[in-house]
Amino acid sequence: MVSMSSVLEDTVALPPIVIWSIFGQTRSLTQQEVQDSILAPMLEDLGIVPHRILLPAEGNSSIYLQEWAESLRIQTQVFYSDWTRHGRMAQILRDDRMRKECTHALVFLSPKSNRLEKMAEAMCKKGKIVFTS
Repeated sequence: MVSMSSVLEDTVALPPIVIWSIFGQTRSLTQQEVQDSILAPMLEDLGIVPHRILLPAEGNSSIYLQEWAESLRIQTQVFYSDWTRHGRMAQILRDDRMRKECTHALVFLSPKSNRLEKMAEAMCKKGKIVFTS
């Protein structure tokens, strides 16, 4: 007869899938600064490399992050804003799609707008891990 505890011990636990989304952008940091001051500490804190990274199509920081991810063979997915179809709401709709898919987020906050800060707070309340820069 097999006991239930031995069956539970034999099961394999798969690691959780980690999907990062990047929101906002920064023009003040170089590619090396993004890697050294943002990405390296994130990886150190999490202790796991993401399975996929979701990036907005706009901004230098997206280019830096995509190159970094590709060098580590991390799958990336670029999300475009359909400005023609959605007008001023295009960026918000794109960010909503990315927010729903991610498990972790990196948010580049802007002094001009607090929309991203509110979104980061809402994601934290829903249990997602959020890093801000």
